[in-house]
Amino acid sequence: GMPAILKGFIDRTFSKGYAYSYKGLLPIGHLKGKKAWIITTNDTPSFYVHLVQKDYGKVLSKQVLKMCGIKTIKRSTAYYLRGSSLKRRQSFFRKIGLYSQRI
Repeated sequence: GMPAILKGFIDRTFSKGYAYSYKGLLPIGHLKGKKAWIITTNDTPSFYVHLVQKDYGKVLSKQVLKMCGIKTIKRSTAYYLRGSSLKRRQSFFRKIGLYSQRI
């Protein structure tokens, strides 16, 4: 799942009253018009992530950012970093850099 330090950051940053509030039972996002690009890495092969683990990028997008009014424009994930080659990691980061220059 999501690393504890990231979970703690989210709990403190996207707090009720600042990032969202409720009107009755419905959440009202206070950060409308903002966009997010979620970049995640892990040490698990992609097939295992899709079969067993929760994708915390998806959880972050749907359960945190969307509730606060933030639109996720892109999600990028590098799987199995521990078993990947330097060339593969450099390719991932090069793609991140190129895309970030276009947005």
